[in-house]
Amino acid sequence: MKALLAVATLVALWAVQGDAQFCSQFRGGCGECIVEEECYWCGDLDFAGDVRCLSQENLLSSRCVDVQKPTSSYNGSVETQGSNPIDVSTVFLNLAVGDSQEFTVVVTPNENAPLDLYILMDLSASMETNLETVQQISNQIAMEISEVTNNVRLGFGTFNDKPTFPYTNVFFMADEGKDNYYSFIHRISLTDNTTSFVEAVSQSFVTTNADDPENVLEALLQVVVCEKDIGWRDRNSMAMDPKERGLNRVVLVMTDDQFHFAGEGKFAEILQPVDKMCRLVPYDNDLMNEDGKREIGDKIYNAWSEYDYPSLGMMVQVLKEYQVIPIFAIAPQVNETYMGLVDYIRTVQTASFAEFAEESGNILELIRTELNNVLRSVRIANVENELYRLEVTPMCGSGESVVEVDGGCEGVKFGDSVSFKIDMTLLSCDQFQTQDVMQITVFVFGFGFFHVNVTGLCSCNCEDQVEVASPECNGGRGNFSCGVCDCDPEWCGPRCETPASMAMDCPVDPVNDLVCSGRGECDCKNCICRFIQPNDPEVKPPEGIEAMYLGDACQCINFEVCNVFNGSLCGGDRGMCTCDGCMCDMNSEYGFQYTGNSGESNDCGCPRDIEDCYDFSTNVTQLCNGNGHCLCPDSICLCNEGFGGKYCLPLGPTQDCVDIDEDCIVQIVDESATTCDGINATFDTVSEVPMEARSCSYQRGDCTYSYWVGSANDPIYVVPGRDCAFPSYLIAIIVVAGIIVLGIILLIIIKLLFVVLDYIEVKRWQRDLKEADFSKNQNPLYQSPESKYVNVAYGKPI
Repeated sequence: MKALLAVATLVALWAVQGDAQFCSQFRGGCGECIVEEECYWCGDLDFAGDVRCLSQENLLSSRCVDVQKPTSSYNGSVETQGSNPIDVSTVFLNLAVGDSQEFTVVVTPNENAPLDLYILMDLSASMETNLETVQQISNQIAMEISEVTNNVRLGFGTFNDKPTFPYTNVFFMADEGKDNYYSFIHRISLTDNTTSFVEAVSQSFVTTNADDPENVLEALLQVVVCEKDIGWRDRNSMAMDPKERGLNRVVLVMTDDQFHFAGEGKFAEILQPVDKMCRLVPYDNDLMNEDGKREIGDKIYNAWSEYDYPSLGMMVQVLKEYQVIPIFAIAPQVNETYMGLVDYIRTVQTASFAEFAEESGNILELIRTELNNVLRSVRIANVENELYRLEVTPMCGSGESVVEVDGGCEGVKFGDSVSFKIDMTLLSCDQFQTQDVMQITVFVFGFGFFHVNVTGLCSCNCEDQVEVASPECNGGRGNFSCGVCDCDPEWCGPRCETPASMAMDCPVDPVNDLVCSGRGECDCKNCICRFIQPNDPEVKPPEGIEAMYLGDACQCINFEVCNVFNGSLCGGDRGMCTCDGCMCDMNSEYGFQYTGNSGESNDCGCPRDIEDCYDFSTNVTQLCNGNGHCLCPDSICLCNEGFGGKYCLPLGPTQDCVDIDEDCIVQIVDESATTCDGINATFDTVSEVPMEARSCSYQRGDCTYSYWVGSANDPIYVVPGRDCAFPSYLIAIIVVAGIIVLGIILLIIIKLLFVVLDYIEVKRWQRDLKEADFSKNQNPLYQSPESKYVNVAYGKPI
């Protein structure tokens, strides 16, 4: 993770440094420049820079005044009428690339809002008791939902798993001669006929499979995308029929096990990704339950053998696209699995889950509670793609039950309103090449949608003000707009001043004898210097500085001839960088000149802060009131004679230094006395001496006593403490003592070294002694004089 963060940081830094390089390539005019997010155009008539399309910071540092970039605006909205839960139907915005505009949308959950509820139930063998419970209370389910809203329609479907090995025991199927295995059956479409719903539930029965996970996502995908077969009410009719406004599409998924997901189809050699299409076909009703009765069903999913299970990402995308809210009613043993799934879905839309009790005994309470939570939850998701970015900030208010969760508001009472602050940013003008207005549909999950009509500001205002045969273009030899001339074919140059036949006569660098030093392009006798790429190994600019070549022949590098102040070369708006260093500007507000040109600090950084050397109490438009020099880099006024204080104001007559005897100065400095015998003056002990006072000193032995005198009637200023030189005899004592101490330490170290070496030698001798293969009384070098020989023929007959 740390490595990823480091890479992301480097990429972000490269992007910032590359803004200017990126913008400089757009030289076709203002319109081509400003359609890029970070690019601005300079429309000044006499622009000193080489490139007019730059980042805003670079244009300002180049002293551009007329910075061109269209300004975004909010153009109003169309309010909705009647009981629509969303207060607007269409918002109109004018947006420039990279610019954003803010607007507010208010949503009010209405009581008795229309509800389409589809119950999708797992009918594997482990859910048999749950099915029996649902069958017994199916009529009560409809009555329970009617307490939440009286505008409700119910549908029902069941799922198991892919009827093939290893998901289902196909060998058992063959032995029993049964055909009651399936992936998903849509049993009854959404209807307000409670009797039909109860009948469909009552005539369903469980089946078996082999593995634990079930076909949850595959069945849920078909329920969502098969709008006509399932009977979902049309979302687009909400604006026309007041009764259908605020329609909620909800699927209640009941299961006691985990789910299969993309990639697990390979176990049955099913590899083709699901295509998000409706694959339901008419149900032939050949399936029979254990009592021999035919099951009720409308459509069945028969493409299970062709397509793999859906991925989680695809499922979330489909739920968002079709505006269907899932509620997962699950068994406790799979709580963590579905909690993670719901958290993932909530990153883009509303979702919920709850645990059902043993044998689904709490199913009625679960349905009522979760439906209430869903219908009172309001959420608009953030959106970002290559065209635009939508950032949503909920303002849930201070209601007792209202809670901000996952970027939305939950627990909103029916009839109460919550607001959403929406900030929209245009990221590209590509789509406006074929259309004038881009319409964006923003969904408020469970409450409908509204439109945002965006008009792209993809051209400059100055492009509409073309001066044909302008005098600015060398007496009418071109058309003028946005600060530049569009020259006639026979002429070129910034003001069409150069015949086209001489267009390639650009300056040559005398050092390397290359046109434009090999660092730029020749454009009608002028060098267009290029920016230096951030990853150039030979150029290492300061952090955050965009490196580029400068000069008539692109002969110098900006950060090598100019210094940085306040994070920018030449202080940004304080001056302009040239090959001769920083050319500092005047302060436009107060009229004084910034200093710090070439040869000094070379950063236009003086004064550091305006109040350092500028006196706001006067009307003088000069630093230090014109009576001194603003000294860099400390930015303090160095006053001329006769002037003093922080801003060099005129001084009155100054007293001369007076003689003070030793006892007097000791009293003043060491005893903090305010008067001294024999001196007709008042002493003031201070920590900071006024700058207009004159410095005096008195030497006594190795100590210097300092005091200052000001104008007549001013006290004599004394700073506590004295400056005393260190006595020379103490220095000699310290040096000698130091040599002695170092010698003693050195001797101790040598002694310790010998002790350690002796210890090591003894240990080595003791180890060799133990390893010897002779006794202590035996000389290992001794050789016996006796030799023994054996007569091999001794004792044998000859």
